[in-house]
Amino acid sequence: NFDPTYTRKIIKINLTGEEVVSFVQNISNPLPWTINFNQGEGDYRLELTVTDDTGVNTTQDQENFTVGSPEELEGKIVFERQGKTYIINPNGSDLHELQTPGPMNHTPTYNPIRNEVAFTSNRDGTYELYTINLGNNQVIKITENLEPTSPRWNYQGDRIVFQSGGICIKDFNTGLINRIFNESGSENCPSFNQLGNKVTFLGNQSGNWEIYSVQLNGVSPERLTNTPDTEFYPYHGRFTNKIVFTKNHDI
Repeated sequence: NFDPTYTRKIIKINLTGEEVVSFVQNISNPLPWTINFNQGEGDYRLELTVTDDTGVNTTQDQENFTVGSPEELEGKIVFERQGKTYIINPNGSDLHELQTPGPMNHTPTYNPIRNEVAFTSNRDGTYELYTINLGNNQVIKITENLEPTSPRWNYQGDRIVFQSGGICIKDFNTGLINRIFNESGSENCPSFNQLGNKVTFLGNQSGNWEIYSVQLNGVSPERLTNTPDTEFYPYHGRFTNKIVFTKNHDI
């Protein structure tokens, strides 16, 4: 027989990958719950692993958490009203219109890391995806001939997922746009999970709108709901692994 092993890892989740910033292992004695943590702002994952006295069987639990300033964690709220884009602080202050020229701007989504808002607009005749930098008001066209809808940033700030004949992702690290999933062509309302490694979306493959999840390479789609009701607008919170959505107009 072996002595039980208790392991605790803290992993920092960066835009370019993951980095173990703390590793503690004890033999026989469980680890204390109190953690002295001084790694600075960012997104992290805490992993706890226990290997029993056989040396074979293990149990593991994990939890994601974020360290940041209150201002950064609050972020901004962006919304559309009559084809115009507005931004406001979560406490209701500083409501103003973004200067995004064009007749119709829709479905804005805010990125606190890049300090940008992504939105769709038909300013060039067809709907495309644009970003505006809140620091210098520079507007950049992101797509061409895709007519995207429902854009949503990941929490890491380097990708946008949107619907365009399936689920597509714009990667700002590579500059590439990839269609990762297109089973029925009707997939909609995509959003990233908190780690940015899966996309949740609506699909009606069964004849009813249900919530699905898929990896970024389009592999292993998983149906998350199976009800006679109609689900819409699934969304992952930054500080939880739960999904909020509407069902028959209820949340």
